[in-house]
Amino acid sequence: MSEKPLSTQSAHSNGATKRAVNREQMNAWIEQLVTRRSVLAGATTLSLAGLAGLVLGACDGEGDVTTMPDGTTQPLMPEFNFEVVSLNMDDKVTLPPGHSAQVLYAYGDPFKSDLAEYSNMGTEPAWQWDYRAGDNHDGMRFFGLKEIADDDYELDPNASDLGILCVNHEKITQALMHDPEGRRSGDRNDVDEVRKEQRAHGVSCVVIQRDEATGQFTIVKDSKYNRRITAYTEMHLHGPAAGSDLLKTKYSQNGLAGRGTLYNCANGYTPWGTYLTCEENYDFYFRDDRTVEDGSKRDPEEIGYANYLAGIGVRFPDGRYGWATLAGHMDESDDEFSRFNITPMAGKSAVEDYRNEGNQFGYIVEIDPLDPQAAPRKRTALGRFSHEGAWPAEVGDGKPVVFYMGDDDQLQFIYKFVSAKAYAANNPGSSPLDIGDTYMDDGTLYVARFDADPMTGRQTGVWIPLRPDNPDLKAASEDMQSPFYGLFGGLASILVHTRAAAFVVGATPMDRPEWGAVNPRNGEVYFTLTNNSDRRGFDDADLDARTDGDQGTRDEVTEFLANREFGEVPSNPRGPNSHGHIIRFRENDNDPTSTGFVWDIFVFGSDAGGPTNFSALTAGNEFTDCDGLWFDSAGLLWIQTDDDISQPDGNHNQMLAATPGAVGDGGLDAGNVDESLRRFLVGPIGCEITGIDMTPDRRSMFVNIQHPDERSSGGHWPADNRDATRAAAAGRARSATIVITRDDGGPLGTA
Repeated sequence: MSEKPLSTQSAHSNGATKRAVNREQMNAWIEQLVTRRSVLAGATTLSLAGLAGLVLGACDGEGDVTTMPDGTTQPLMPEFNFEVVSLNMDDKVTLPPGHSAQVLYAYGDPFKSDLAEYSNMGTEPAWQWDYRAGDNHDGMRFFGLKEIADDDYELDPNASDLGILCVNHEKITQALMHDPEGRRSGDRNDVDEVRKEQRAHGVSCVVIQRDEATGQFTIVKDSKYNRRITAYTEMHLHGPAAGSDLLKTKYSQNGLAGRGTLYNCANGYTPWGTYLTCEENYDFYFRDDRTVEDGSKRDPEEIGYANYLAGIGVRFPDGRYGWATLAGHMDESDDEFSRFNITPMAGKSAVEDYRNEGNQFGYIVEIDPLDPQAAPRKRTALGRFSHEGAWPAEVGDGKPVVFYMGDDDQLQFIYKFVSAKAYAANNPGSSPLDIGDTYMDDGTLYVARFDADPMTGRQTGVWIPLRPDNPDLKAASEDMQSPFYGLFGGLASILVHTRAAAFVVGATPMDRPEWGAVNPRNGEVYFTLTNNSDRRGFDDADLDARTDGDQGTRDEVTEFLANREFGEVPSNPRGPNSHGHIIRFRENDNDPTSTGFVWDIFVFGSDAGGPTNFSALTAGNEFTDCDGLWFDSAGLLWIQTDDDISQPDGNHNQMLAATPGAVGDGGLDAGNVDESLRRFLVGPIGCEITGIDMTPDRRSMFVNIQHPDERSSGGHWPADNRDATRAAAAGRARSATIVITRDDGGPLGTA
């Protein structure tokens, strides 16, 4: 999802926060917690995985449930129905015996019959990407359909043979998308090349149908529901920030409209049948002339706190792809390139330039897959940050709608949104997007603080509301000496500057919260914390660097404004955290609207022989950099990874299945890891495994293979015959959606 983070070194000080637990305190915490868990478990020895949980669960003897420490019972999980896949460095998808995979939808594939199949030479013109697959496939969702007339459908949540597949296209791989013999990647004088890059971003919605005889899916070409949403697509802004001065631009002088969606990472869905795509590293795309000529001007005091706190203008001073370089080009239309320069123009107001264009990105975007003419709606009430995804809690009539979200960056936060109105399943006469207005434009955004008591071992947390009546936000906004002065006077500004607000209220900075997932069996919530090279103790930080700040690398709000580096804490106990872990929590009273929860760590990523292999991973389940996360309807937890290709023992870009258990059962350790976690898939070299869904009958699994050969590893996947499990001898690699099936036609993962 997010790029491999740059390492930063230190922070400025504003005296607003206390120092983190130091290394000695952290070691004492681990020792006490492991000792306590050993006693509770009746064990004589226990690995450091003990810090992941409080009490071990115990079988109740009946064979079908587990009794938890609080007296509740949890269903036992069925056994896996596949063999372990070994790590390898093959340029293909490797699956367990008895499984197959087809390439369904690869970069450049057309969904209109009058377009030729993709040449893989990059010579097709940009306009065709309104009708071709975008690049770098990521989060996705299968919406089952029932055909009521020729090419006329309605949603059917039980349908498995026909559906709309909505697929995110996170970013682009320039080196693999342009003409290798002519225009070179990165030529910013070629208008069509840049337009192609912009159109290769966004989302695809395509109708797919399964041939019952073969079990294979194909794209239903020319369906009126087939659709691309790109960096050019008209967007409507909704919620408390819509119409505010912070969202007004030359294009949208009332702050209610915008163009395009970018860096669409993970996803979500709503109970009323819409798709949620999530804007992650939006700040990669914008040029800020105040940071271009002199690197020292990346200092927030030079470029302005509003842009700095919003994460704009500090990553890539010219914009990652240099789209703003074409501003003023004779072929430019409607400021299509100029809008990516957020520099305030001298003598002009916000409605005369694009200083606020960046403020129109970083949101949850709602799409109606059954209404291709409806403009997607950006839901500002759910906050603005590097949204990885949005995962709903189970919803019922008369209860608020709840979404869980992560901010995928080092030292950022976990959030949830609770709607103001209670859900009603029957909404006669309302369109799905209008229903979304009801539940997603009005509510409270919360940010999580993870606490732990080293004396009792109790691991609890609280949800802190981000709204103007929060006393911490009110105090910071009214303090003329605070860098946040005037920033939190209204809800619109709090939501546009969500990261800053979360920092001020004392939320817990996490190790890159990426995907989340809600366990359908018990409602517990899981998040992958992918890694964090900046997670280190205060005493380890370089004093001079801490004083000078991180000019020249990448400043983070949490580091720049804190009086410290963020060291090891119980919820993120390894520093630096190069392997990642999965955290989980259970809301108090099993109520998603609760303001408190209990938590533990489910599993720590590691090489099997690594010094911090706290979960005792083995050759059959070792992993690092956990990223994608998803529960199937049977209750299996699927884990996807985004690791570097240079692992000595094989390609760690993989997918595993886990039996999740429940908070308080101790998580995975030497006693249960081999039975509860198993590798299912290894991807082609140089890829990331991301995005997953299944048909309701669990006979077809959709998985995305993102940027194979991105790092010029010599890969050519996929093969021309669309068999995802075969290597290709030649050709440029392409991102693609694959469909995995069992050769016997049975369900995947477990019987």
